[in-house]
Amino acid sequence: MLHVAVGNTQGGIFKETDVGKWVHLVCALYIPGVAFGEVDKLSSVTLFEMPYSKWGAKTCCLCEDGHFARTGVCIGCDAGMCRTYFHVTCAQREGLLSEAHSEEVDQADPFYAHCKMHTDKMHLRRRRRNWLSLQLRIKQRQLEYQQVGYSDTPEQLRMRRKLAKYRTKYLNHKTLRNPPWVPTQKMPRLLTTSASAVRKLMLKAELMGIDTQSLEIQEAHVAALVDIHKKWHIQPAFRRYNSPLTKESLRSNQHSAGTPHASSLRVSVDNTRSTNLGS
Repeated sequence: MLHVAVGNTQGGIFKETDVGKWVHLVCALYIPGVAFGEVDKLSSVTLFEMPYSKWGAKTCCLCEDGHFARTGVCIGCDAGMCRTYFHVTCAQREGLLSEAHSEEVDQADPFYAHCKMHTDKMHLRRRRRNWLSLQLRIKQRQLEYQQVGYSDTPEQLRMRRKLAKYRTKYLNHKTLRNPPWVPTQKMPRLLTTSASAVRKLMLKAELMGIDTQSLEIQEAHVAALVDIHKKWHIQPAFRRYNSPLTKESLRSNQHSAGTPHASSLRVSVDNTRSTNLGS
Protein backbone atom coordinates (compact mmCIF):
# COMPACT_ATOMS: atom_id res chain seq x y z
CA MET A 1 0.00 0.00 0.00
CA LEU A 2 1.27 3.48 -0.88
CA HIS A 3 1.36 6.07 1.89
CA VAL A 4 0.24 9.39 0.45
CA ALA A 5 2.34 12.34 1.57
CA VAL A 6 -0.12 15.19 0.91
CA GLY A 7 -3.70 13.90 0.63
CA ASN A 8 -5.79 11.47 2.64
CA THR A 9 -7.44 9.40 -0.12
CA GLN A 10 -6.25 5.94 -1.09
CA GLY A 11 -6.14 4.94 -4.74
CA GLY A 12 -5.71 6.99 -7.89
CA ILE A 13 -2.77 8.07 -10.03
CA PHE A 14 0.44 8.61 -8.07
CA LYS A 15 3.74 10.35 -8.72
CA GLU A 16 6.94 9.72 -6.79
CA THR A 17 8.62 12.60 -5.01
CA ASP A 18 12.34 13.27 -5.09
CA VAL A 19 12.78 11.62 -1.67
CA GLY A 20 10.81 8.44 -2.42
CA LYS A 21 7.38 9.46 -1.10
CA TRP A 22 4.19 9.32 -3.17
CA VAL A 23 1.57 11.97 -3.94
CA HIS A 24 -1.56 12.06 -6.03
CA LEU A 25 -0.97 13.63 -9.42
CA VAL A 26 -4.09 15.76 -9.03
CA CYS A 27 -2.84 17.00 -5.63
CA ALA A 28 0.54 17.92 -7.09
CA LEU A 29 -1.18 19.90 -9.86
CA TYR A 30 -3.65 21.84 -7.74
CA ILE A 31 -1.68 22.57 -4.54
CA PRO A 32 0.32 25.82 -4.79
CA GLY A 33 4.00 25.37 -4.02
CA VAL A 34 4.36 21.80 -5.29
CA ALA A 35 6.89 21.73 -8.13
CA PHE A 36 7.99 19.20 -10.75
CA GLY A 37 11.62 18.46 -11.53
CA GLU A 38 10.65 17.38 -15.05
CA VAL A 39 7.67 19.46 -16.11
CA ASP A 40 7.18 17.74 -19.48
CA LYS A 41 6.89 14.30 -17.86
CA LEU A 42 5.25 15.57 -14.63
CA SER A 43 7.80 13.62 -12.59
CA SER A 44 10.30 14.24 -9.78
CA VAL A 45 7.78 15.99 -7.55
CA THR A 46 9.32 18.13 -4.82
CA LEU A 47 7.48 19.35 -1.72
CA PHE A 48 10.28 21.41 -0.20
CA GLU A 49 9.31 24.59 -2.07
CA MET A 50 5.94 24.61 -0.32
CA PRO A 51 5.74 26.55 2.97
CA TYR A 52 5.96 24.14 5.88
CA SER A 53 3.23 25.97 7.77
CA LYS A 54 0.61 24.69 5.30
CA TRP A 55 0.62 21.18 6.77
CA GLY A 56 -2.56 20.86 8.82
CA ALA A 57 -3.11 24.63 8.81
CA LYS A 58 -6.71 24.51 7.53
CA THR A 59 -9.64 22.18 8.15
CA CYS A 60 -11.28 20.45 5.20
CA CYS A 61 -15.02 21.12 5.05
CA LEU A 62 -15.71 18.20 2.68
CA CYS A 63 -14.07 15.28 4.50
CA GLU A 64 -16.44 12.38 5.09
CA ASP A 65 -14.40 11.33 8.13
CA GLY A 66 -13.62 14.11 10.58
CA HIS A 67 -10.44 12.39 11.75
CA PHE A 68 -8.74 13.33 8.45
CA ALA A 69 -10.07 16.88 8.17
CA ARG A 70 -6.76 18.38 9.31
CA THR A 71 -4.38 15.97 7.61
CA GLY A 72 -2.23 16.89 4.64
CA VAL A 73 -2.57 20.21 2.86
CA CYS A 74 -5.82 22.00 1.99
CA ILE A 75 -6.47 24.49 -0.78
CA GLY A 76 -8.87 27.42 -0.66
CA CYS A 77 -11.69 28.60 -2.85
CA ASP A 78 -10.41 30.79 -5.69
CA ALA A 79 -13.22 33.31 -5.23
CA GLY A 80 -12.17 36.52 -3.54
CA MET A 81 -12.70 36.79 0.24
CA CYS A 82 -14.03 33.22 0.44
CA ARG A 83 -12.63 31.28 3.39
CA THR A 84 -13.66 27.77 2.43
CA TYR A 85 -10.89 25.15 2.47
CA PHE A 86 -10.83 21.54 1.32
CA HIS A 87 -8.55 18.74 0.19
CA VAL A 88 -7.94 18.39 -3.54
CA THR A 89 -9.22 14.81 -3.60
CA CYS A 90 -12.34 15.81 -1.64
CA ALA A 91 -12.97 18.63 -4.11
CA GLN A 92 -12.51 16.19 -6.98
CA ARG A 93 -15.12 13.91 -5.45
CA GLU A 94 -17.60 16.79 -5.15
CA GLY A 95 -16.89 18.16 -8.64
CA LEU A 96 -15.28 21.44 -7.52
CA LEU A 97 -12.00 21.30 -9.46
CA SER A 98 -11.65 23.40 -12.58
CA GLU A 99 -10.78 21.72 -15.86
CA ALA A 100 -7.47 22.57 -17.49
CA HIS A 101 -8.07 24.23 -20.86
CA SER A 102 -5.94 24.03 -23.98
CA GLU A 103 -2.60 25.78 -24.24
CA GLU A 104 -4.07 28.51 -26.42
CA VAL A 105 -5.79 30.06 -23.42
CA ASP A 106 -3.49 32.50 -21.62
CA GLN A 107 -3.85 31.71 -17.93
CA ALA A 108 -1.41 32.12 -15.07
CA ASP A 109 -2.58 29.02 -13.19
CA PRO A 110 -5.15 26.80 -14.94
CA PHE A 111 -5.51 24.53 -11.90
CA TYR A 112 -7.82 26.09 -9.32
CA ALA A 113 -11.00 25.19 -7.43
CA HIS A 114 -14.16 26.84 -6.15
CA CYS A 115 -16.47 25.95 -3.30
CA LYS A 116 -20.06 24.83 -3.85
CA MET A 117 -21.37 28.36 -3.54
CA HIS A 118 -19.06 29.77 -6.23
CA THR A 119 -19.24 26.84 -8.69
CA ASP A 120 -21.57 26.65 -11.65
CA LYS A 121 -24.24 24.09 -10.78
CA MET A 122 -24.29 22.56 -14.27
CA HIS A 123 -20.52 22.00 -14.24
CA LEU A 124 -20.72 20.65 -10.70
CA ARG A 125 -23.37 18.05 -11.58
CA ARG A 126 -21.48 16.97 -14.69
CA ARG A 127 -18.19 16.51 -12.82
CA ARG A 128 -19.99 14.71 -10.03
CA ARG A 129 -21.55 12.26 -12.52
CA ASN A 130 -18.15 11.64 -14.10
CA TRP A 131 -16.67 10.87 -10.68
CA LEU A 132 -19.46 8.46 -9.77
CA SER A 133 -19.21 6.67 -13.11
CA LEU A 134 -15.46 6.29 -12.60
CA GLN A 135 -15.98 4.81 -9.14
CA LEU A 136 -18.58 2.39 -10.54
CA ARG A 137 -16.16 1.31 -13.26
CA ILE A 138 -13.40 0.73 -10.70
CA LYS A 139 -15.68 -1.43 -8.55
CA GLN A 140 -16.68 -3.48 -11.59
CA ARG A 141 -13.01 -4.06 -12.43
CA GLN A 142 -12.33 -5.13 -8.85
CA LEU A 143 -15.15 -7.67 -9.04
CA GLU A 144 -13.70 -8.99 -12.30
CA TYR A 145 -10.27 -9.39 -10.69
CA GLN A 146 -11.79 -11.46 -7.90
CA GLN A 147 -13.27 -14.00 -10.30
CA VAL A 148 -11.63 -17.42 -10.44
CA GLY A 149 -9.27 -17.80 -13.37
CA TYR A 150 -9.23 -14.12 -14.33
CA SER A 151 -5.54 -13.71 -13.44
CA ASP A 152 -4.61 -16.53 -15.85
CA THR A 153 -6.08 -14.91 -18.94
CA PRO A 154 -3.64 -14.01 -21.76
CA GLU A 155 -4.24 -10.30 -21.21
CA GLN A 156 -3.34 -10.50 -17.53
CA LEU A 157 -0.26 -12.63 -18.21
CA ARG A 158 0.94 -10.08 -20.76
CA MET A 159 0.36 -7.21 -18.33
CA ARG A 160 2.26 -9.08 -15.62
CA ARG A 161 5.26 -9.56 -17.91
CA LYS A 162 5.22 -5.87 -18.81
CA LEU A 163 4.97 -4.94 -15.12
CA ALA A 164 7.99 -7.06 -14.19
CA LYS A 165 9.97 -5.52 -17.06
CA TYR A 166 9.20 -1.95 -16.05
CA ARG A 167 9.85 -2.68 -12.39
CA THR A 168 13.37 -3.77 -13.25
CA LYS A 169 13.82 -0.71 -15.44
CA TYR A 170 12.56 1.57 -12.66
CA LEU A 171 14.92 0.09 -10.05
CA ASN A 172 17.90 0.47 -12.37
CA HIS A 173 16.98 4.08 -13.10
CA LYS A 174 16.57 4.78 -9.38
CA THR A 175 20.08 3.55 -8.58
CA LEU A 176 21.69 5.57 -11.40
CA ARG A 177 20.03 8.94 -10.89
CA ASN A 178 21.67 11.71 -8.88
CA PRO A 179 20.72 11.98 -5.19
CA PRO A 180 18.13 14.72 -4.62
CA TRP A 181 18.71 17.84 -2.60
CA VAL A 182 17.25 17.54 0.90
CA PRO A 183 17.17 20.36 3.48
CA THR A 184 19.61 19.72 6.31
CA GLN A 185 17.40 21.31 8.97
CA LYS A 186 14.57 19.05 10.07
CA MET A 187 11.29 20.77 10.92
CA PRO A 188 8.82 19.44 13.51
CA ARG A 189 5.38 18.45 12.31
CA LEU A 190 2.26 17.36 14.17
CA LEU A 191 1.55 13.64 14.03
CA THR A 192 -2.14 14.32 13.39
CA THR A 193 -1.33 15.96 10.03
CA SER A 194 -0.26 12.60 8.57
CA ALA A 195 -3.17 10.54 7.21
CA SER A 196 -1.20 7.28 7.38
CA ALA A 197 -0.31 7.94 11.05
CA VAL A 198 -3.97 8.65 11.87
CA ARG A 199 -5.03 5.37 10.22
CA LYS A 200 -2.46 3.43 12.22
CA LEU A 201 -3.51 5.08 15.48
CA MET A 202 -7.17 4.27 14.77
CA LEU A 203 -6.23 0.66 14.04
CA LYS A 204 -4.21 0.51 17.26
CA ALA A 205 -7.17 1.80 19.29
CA GLU A 206 -9.44 -0.77 17.65
CA LEU A 207 -7.04 -3.62 18.43
CA MET A 208 -6.74 -2.45 22.05
CA GLY A 209 -10.52 -2.48 22.43
CA ILE A 210 -10.84 1.25 23.13
CA ASP A 211 -14.28 2.75 22.61
CA THR A 212 -13.27 5.79 20.59
CA GLN A 213 -16.84 6.99 20.01
CA SER A 214 -17.57 7.44 23.72
CA LEU A 215 -14.26 9.27 24.16
CA GLU A 216 -15.09 11.60 21.29
CA ILE A 217 -18.51 12.37 22.77
CA GLN A 218 -16.91 13.09 26.16
CA GLU A 219 -14.34 15.41 24.59
CA ALA A 220 -17.11 17.20 22.68
CA HIS A 221 -18.98 17.83 25.93
CA VAL A 222 -15.84 19.16 27.60
CA ALA A 223 -15.15 21.42 24.63
CA ALA A 224 -18.72 22.75 24.76
CA LEU A 225 -18.26 23.67 28.43
CA VAL A 226 -14.97 25.40 27.69
CA ASP A 227 -16.57 27.46 24.90
CA ILE A 228 -19.24 28.90 27.21
CA HIS A 229 -16.92 31.68 28.37
CA LYS A 230 -15.92 32.50 24.77
CA LYS A 231 -19.51 32.63 23.50
CA TRP A 232 -21.25 34.45 26.36
CA HIS A 233 -18.29 36.26 28.02
CA ILE A 234 -19.30 35.03 31.48
CA GLN A 235 -17.58 32.80 33.97
CA PRO A 236 -19.31 29.46 34.57
CA ALA A 237 -20.93 29.44 38.04
CA PHE A 238 -24.00 28.29 39.98
CA ARG A 239 -27.21 30.21 39.48
CA ARG A 240 -28.28 32.47 42.37
CA TYR A 241 -31.95 33.06 43.17
CA ASN A 242 -32.88 36.40 44.82
CA SER A 243 -36.66 36.25 44.46
CA PRO A 244 -38.96 37.25 47.42
CA LEU A 245 -40.38 33.75 47.54
CA THR A 246 -36.96 32.35 48.22
CA LYS A 247 -36.34 34.80 51.07
CA GLU A 248 -39.72 34.05 52.62
CA SER A 249 -39.06 30.34 52.39
CA LEU A 250 -35.72 30.85 54.09
CA ARG A 251 -37.36 32.81 56.91
CA SER A 252 -40.01 30.15 57.41
CA ASN A 253 -37.31 27.51 57.50
CA GLN A 254 -35.44 29.45 60.15
CA HIS A 255 -38.58 29.77 62.34
CA SER A 256 -39.41 26.11 61.95
CA ALA A 257 -35.87 25.14 62.92
CA GLY A 258 -36.03 27.21 66.12
CA THR A 259 -33.79 30.05 65.03
CA PRO A 260 -34.41 33.16 67.23
CA HIS A 261 -36.10 36.09 65.54
CA ALA A 262 -34.44 39.51 65.36
CA SER A 263 -36.93 41.02 67.88
CA SER A 264 -36.14 38.39 70.51
CA LEU A 265 -32.44 39.00 70.00
CA ARG A 266 -33.01 42.73 70.52
CA VAL A 267 -34.88 42.11 73.81
CA SER A 268 -32.09 39.93 75.14
CA VAL A 269 -29.54 42.62 74.30
CA ASP A 270 -31.60 45.30 76.13
CA ASN A 271 -31.89 43.10 79.24
CA THR A 272 -28.16 42.60 79.28
CA ARG A 273 -27.54 46.36 79.09
CA SER A 274 -29.96 47.11 81.98
CA THR A 275 -28.31 44.48 84.16
CA ASN A 276 -24.89 45.98 83.55
CA LEU A 277 -26.11 49.50 84.39
CA GLY A 278 -27.77 48.34 87.61
CA SER A 279 -24.64 46.70 88.81
